[in-house]
Amino acid sequence: MEDNITQFIDQHHECYDRFTFDMIMRFLLKEGCSHEEAKDLIIFNCSLSAIIFQERIHNGGYEQISVQ
Repeated sequence: MEDNITQFIDQHHECYDRFTFDMIMRFLLKEGCSHEEAKDLIIFNCSLSAIIFQERIHNGGYEQISVQ
């Protein structure tokens, strides 16, 4: 599992739009991460735009994303 996550994040380390953030979040959720773990992985490993940080992280939008 960790290898899949590492490879995926390496390929998507720049996250400047909502679509990319949501795609990364769904991937991490499918890999078994909780919403909090997925958020932390994204924060620590990805470059984020201000709009992503505000709309998805600060305002808690990441908690609404589901695997479906």
